[in-house]
Amino acid sequence: MTKKKQIIEMEKATLSTVPFDKAKYFSFAEGGAMGEMGGVLMVTSDGEVYHANHCFGDISYDDLVAVFPPLGKCSFRMFGEGSTTPKGWNYVDLGMGNHLIVHDAVYPEFKKKIKGLRPSEIYQKWLDFAVSKDKNLKQKNYSEEDYWKYIESQEKGGPIWLTKGAGKRE
Repeated sequence: MTKKKQIIEMEKATLSTVPFDKAKYFSFAEGGAMGEMGGVLMVTSDGEVYHANHCFGDISYDDLVAVFPPLGKCSFRMFGEGSTTPKGWNYVDLGMGNHLIVHDAVYPEFKKKIKGLRPSEIYQKWLDFAVSKDKNLKQKNYSEEDYWKYIESQEKGGPIWLTKGAGKRE
């Protein structure tokens, strides 16, 4: 049986309980980004996935920087050109106003998995790479579908349990 994962929604009232110290991957979408404008995803060393939206949720960019200082030390630029991260983190361009920072502890393996991929392809696959324990995983594609399924469930007001291959977008 496949173990089910849940994306945990971050809320302002409980933000201090989110384990930002365990963050290994942190994606950030600008307000005008393609995909989920303002979307934030964090994957911890335990494989937990957290979501927030700094444009449409109750958490602002300043709230995120207060609990996750590396974000405030990043400088994201158009097309990723000249983007910078603080020591211990690495920048990965996800394209169209979407950015990913990856902790040094996991970056070498992640870099192998994304070698030769365009930013749009990394955007679709990074979450799968981040949560998989399979070091040989290459270019599997389930994360975009499941991510959008999750976003759609939030619009309907209910949580969803995510599994690999958990259905198709209509």
